[in-house]
Amino acid sequence: MGMTAIVKFYEDTECIVSVQHHFDGYLDGVGLQLVNFLENISIINGIGPDQNILYKYANGIDCLAAQYIKGKKSKVGNIYIVSAKCACSFEYQVRYYDFAFNIVCIINGVKRFEGNINAFKEYIKSFQNEAVGMLPHDEEE
Repeated sequence: MGMTAIVKFYEDTECIVSVQHHFDGYLDGVGLQLVNFLENISIINGIGPDQNILYKYANGIDCLAAQYIKGKKSKVGNIYIVSAKCACSFEYQVRYYDFAFNIVCIINGVKRFEGNINAFKEYIKSFQNEAVGMLPHDEEE
């Protein structure tokens, strides 16, 4: 519950905003919430008459980051905009190129995943299964 995470939004190689989550930073917390947020949004370049629906379209990665923050910040605390140099136990990087999102997941300073949304969702599932498999078992006699 108390694990911090940072979500960084990148345009090309530049981090344009970093959002720190004060708790729930695990893969099945912030990681899964990020997947659910991204899989419903299309990045556009210019806003057409039917493309002004919040959380369905984002006019570039900067608009996407603003919508992410708006959707997360409902009270004082927990969500903060921080320096790109800020480090947390879990780091999620969001990039958009070739008309697709790319997610990088860094855990305790080690890159553990890089790929698209569907692959990241599968990674989260496999991580959960691995964690379940790591629970202590009764020794056989």
